Amino acid sequence: MNKQIKDMAPEELRIACAEKCGWKIEETCYLRYEITSPEGEKYTGWIDEVKSCFPDYERDRNALHELILAVPEAKHSKFVIALEKIVFDRDIPAIISVYVYDFLVADPLAIMRAFLEVMRIDDIKTD
Repeated sequence: MNKQIKDMAPEELRIACAEKCGWKIEETCYLRYEITSPEGEKYTGWIDEVKSCFPDYERDRNALHELILAVPEAKHSKFVIALEKIVFDRDIPAIISVYVYDFLVADPLAIMRAFLEVMRIDDIKTD
């Protein structure tokens, strides 16, 4: 990613999360795009038309829940720690993390940032 996750606009976060979940976007011809869902469904149109096909993690709680479920099981603890760091704006000892998680309420943008943080860690380790 060229931009820091914390500096990304909500729309950039949404598209980056969708791409990490298997959505693909490509320009087919001048200013026309094709989006492919993880299930293989294709949507074609102008950029604003096709971007609306991405899950709306910020406003749709079901989509946000699907995003959280997309975090690999082995990365759950890193996701919680990243989310806590974003929400509380400081590091929290891991021992407290278990207790805080049950009561943690975060806005969708924080969840998207934590998701990208964890998935970026995955990318770095596999390269």
